[in-house]
Amino acid sequence: MRSFRTTCVALLLIGAVAAPAAAAKRAAYDQAVGEVLAAHFIKDRCSGLATVGGSDYQSYVLTATELTAVQGLRRQKMRKFLFYGRSDWLKGQVRKVLDDRNVEISNKKSLCAFGRGVAGTEDAIGRFLVKE
Repeated sequence: MRSFRTTCVALLLIGAVAAPAAAAKRAAYDQAVGEVLAAHFIKDRCSGLATVGGSDYQSYVLTATELTAVQGLRRQKMRKFLFYGRSDWLKGQVRKVLDDRNVEISNKKSLCAFGRGVAGTEDAIGRFLVKE
């Protein structure tokens, strides 16, 4: 039978291995949420662009989460974030994703040019956008 100390050390080691994996998975969800919402944000501000799955947000989220499931992200978890996530957190994810791509949110011309350039491609954001 294991001693209490051995059990504690084993649990600490398991936690040390599991924590980075959990953080990486959370980062993948954060990134995917940002990409899905960035496409919706661009569509709302730019003419000539639409989102996959239709014009209403619910249909879009259902279709977009099918696409993110290919990456190994759970549909229901993504839908929970996209439907019930705190608005400040959701806005932050959009800002981060677009900032990482050097797209200025406040510059509509730049934003729309970016959206039109990636729409319908295999780009992380463009896969959620279609040209009308």
